[in-house]
Amino acid sequence: MIVTVHLTDHRKITKDFEKLLFFNSNDDASIPAVCEDCITVNLRNVVDIRPAEPDEIAHAEIHGY
Repeated sequence: MIVTVHLTDHRKITKDFEKLLFFNSNDDASIPAVCEDCITVNLRNVVDIRPAEPDEIAHAEIHGY
């Protein structure tokens, strides 16, 4: 499922949920290993996560996501 993650600095990430690696910066053990084609996201910066809208998916595809 492709989702959009809203961040505290007003940026958005639109990506397949399976390609998002979440971690908590308060817990060093939760930091994931680097994964090709994945995005690592600090949970402290996440405002919300929801299914991506068609225009967000189209925009992400333009940028190779």
